[in-house]
Amino acid sequence: MKLFSALAAVSAMVLAQDAGVGASPDAGVAVKAIPVLQAPDAATTAELAALRAELKTAKAQTQALNERLDAAVAELKALRSELAERKEADAQKVKRSEASNQAAVTLGALDAQLATGNASVESALSSVESSLGPSARTNVELARAALRNNDLATARTYLWQASIEAQAGR
Repeated sequence: MKLFSALAAVSAMVLAQDAGVGASPDAGVAVKAIPVLQAPDAATTAELAALRAELKTAKAQTQALNERLDAAVAELKALRSELAERKEADAQKVKRSEASNQAAVTLGALDAQLATGNASVESALSSVESSLGPSARTNVELARAALRNNDLATARTYLWQASIEAQAGR
């Protein structure tokens, strides 16, 4: 048995020399050299510290920029909302103005109808009353009262005043 151990040890040494690896004396097992880590020099340590500081600064700047961007996005959303509300308000104003102008035209036509002596204007007055402002509506009510008293001239005067108020949007 000793013979086989000796042969194994010799063959391991021969093989190790052929492979360029040193053989160990224990049963022919080859041992690789382990590289030894060295501490970084002062320049490398300083460079690493500078890079870490730069990274920290870049992260802080990125966070600040992200916060500013979020604030700008929120402000943009608020402005868009405000703009949409303004557009809606303007559209409603135009719609009311058009309705008031149409009511003024209708009131003018009713005045012409009363001038011919035709006093059946109640349904037309009811149809335009909802698009009138408070002042024009008051004049329409006064015109109705005059019509109930069969006073066409006074009713025409109040319709004329209601027409003027409707054109003015009052």
